[in-house]
Amino acid sequence: MNFLMPLTIFLAFIPISLDTPIGYISPVDLAIVLMGLPLIMNLSSPRLDPRAKKMLALSFVTYAVWVACCVLNGGPIDPSSLIKYFIFMVAIPIIVAINVPANKKGYFYFSFSEMFSYAGLMLAAIVVLQIARGQALTQSGDSYYVIIANQLVHKNTVGALLVFSTIGAAWCAFRNNSLIHLGSTFFQLMVTLVIGNRSSFLVEGVFVGIVILSAGINRRTMRTLIICGVIGILGGTFAYPTGMLDAQIERLTSLGSVNDGELTDASARLVLWDYAWRLIVQQPFLGYGFGNFLYSADDWLDGRIEPHNAFLQIIYAVGIFGFVAFMIMFIIGLRSRNRGVDSKPLSLMIYAYAANAMVGIIWLRGEGHLFWMLFFILSMGYERSHLTVEQLAHASRNRLVRQINTYAR
Repeated sequence: MNFLMPLTIFLAFIPISLDTPIGYISPVDLAIVLMGLPLIMNLSSPRLDPRAKKMLALSFVTYAVWVACCVLNGGPIDPSSLIKYFIFMVAIPIIVAINVPANKKGYFYFSFSEMFSYAGLMLAAIVVLQIARGQALTQSGDSYYVIIANQLVHKNTVGALLVFSTIGAAWCAFRNNSLIHLGSTFFQLMVTLVIGNRSSFLVEGVFVGIVILSAGINRRTMRTLIICGVIGILGGTFAYPTGMLDAQIERLTSLGSVNDGELTDASARLVLWDYAWRLIVQQPFLGYGFGNFLYSADDWLDGRIEPHNAFLQIIYAVGIFGFVAFMIMFIIGLRSRNRGVDSKPLSLMIYAYAANAMVGIIWLRGEGHLFWMLFFILSMGYERSHLTVEQLAHASRNRLVRQINTYAR
């Protein structure tokens, strides 16, 4: 069953879904169901780590608090949202707690960073192929869609997924000196730029920079950065006259256009945040429930759903009580994780997605599954599960030898 985790990661990078009577079903949902099969097989004798038990209890309590807030606040209950968060906060942690420790053969000797790098490369290649085939749609320069399997996939969905994979690729490139993953990093950054997802591009750039700094600025790193810079400049020089990047450059430069009298994507978020906050202070403790945020206006902003900010979205939906429950779980989970090298790229992915979610709708299908999977893998201390038992034993022996040699000196 060691193929299930890589399969789930790859299917999460296929951003399509099917509308059903119980809500939207995506490929990653089917992968979660498959991961539930070993759960049934191992349920008779589960061996849960104490840390896993603690995180399971915290996630269950947090979900229960969210449901209670939605019931008690008097607003309409959105069953599809509760089902989605049941998958995120109940099903996924149980599956991680049971499946990951039970895996004895490793994930084909791939680290999580490598799996994310290859999955993101697949999505970026699909996007480029669809754009080249004319399977893309731009509406008034504000919205950009790529048509995948006859479905419109918004640029923000693609960008949010590439935030995970670009960091994974950069980690493999600059920490493991891999040319393949270096190319994957550069390619995914360029795809994010081409589709015009400003927030994801900036977040990717910042966190790739963090990875580079953590690897150390040496001669090899400088040479790599210079080569990538030259390729980027040459590519931009040839692409700019075609007009292909005009809308994307405008999106980046318009980040500061928030008070010029014209409503842009950037200034519209300020309007939504102000509107959400004014509602929150009227009913701060229990919130209004999920799926009940709607901004009505006379312009293109009419019908905007969700505040497009992670903190405000949670507080609006489940109030201060629900937000505090989430933050307790989140802080305890990340504080209890292993602090080895294997945890660092996954931590960066979580923080990068959280930063990107400050200006977007959080926890959609695919990206939401990845966020919660990474969080529970980290919080339960299973980030090294890609290593086989033999590799772990070998690593432990080497660590013991180094400690003995240190004390002998």
